[in-house]
Amino acid sequence: MLITQNQQLILPHNDQTINDIDIVLHNPQQLTSDDTLRFCLSLLWNLTDENAIVCEHFIQSLGLELFQRLLHLFSSDTIVLTKIVGLLSNIAEVSHLKVYLYPVDIILLMKKYINEAILDIAFSATGILAQLLYDQTDDEINFELCDQMRVAIIKWQNPHSNMVTYRSFKPFLPLLYCTRIPVVQLWAIWAIHHVCSTDRIRYVRIVREEKIYDIIQAIYNEQISFDHPDLFMIQLLKSILHIFKSYYLNRHQNTSAVAS
Repeated sequence: MLITQNQQLILPHNDQTINDIDIVLHNPQQLTSDDTLRFCLSLLWNLTDENAIVCEHFIQSLGLELFQRLLHLFSSDTIVLTKIVGLLSNIAEVSHLKVYLYPVDIILLMKKYINEAILDIAFSATGILAQLLYDQTDDEINFELCDQMRVAIIKWQNPHSNMVTYRSFKPFLPLLYCTRIPVVQLWAIWAIHHVCSTDRIRYVRIVREEKIYDIIQAIYNEQISFDHPDLFMIQLLKSILHIFKSYYLNRHQNTSAVAS
């Protein structure tokens, strides 16, 4: 997950940049400067997006332990919290790195942000929990937590501008198929609906190349076939299909014209 478009920076993606950030964040004196801290967190948030190598470097540099500390030190600073939770969500999207989140009590840390008034924080925290739930066995699933997540998601009001920007929906694909834990699927659908409804043009190519329209259509068809469908999920699915319907139809018309 990227920082918002207004926050994005052109960054040098190299080890020295990451090392410099590590030095700053691990220096207690630097943590007293909100501007320096926020700048470093923004860099890390962007650098770790869909980049497993950078995420691994961050973990090896004891970044998770540092962030655990920062979450307590800056518990009332919503700007810092947004960046920290956003970066942690990038790590949660890397399947083989999720295991490193548990030692820092990630579930307890994120659980308290589910109902956070700042939607950016609540959204990312719930996404982290969804990614972790996806890997759990039926015996491990905390259904009370699932209920809390669902109640929170249903209450969210979709902002008029995008909270986050995605390079692709690939990290979401497994979640979209997670029918055994409905709230995991629901969070992914809400996330896709949010960014597509606030910035449709940006995601037309991604939706086409990653066949998201077809996946959403299949989930919709499945939901309406149930005796007790999830009406809230159906509402989101219908909205996504409506957003991209004209592009989808044009694609098929062009394909048919070429074929003939």
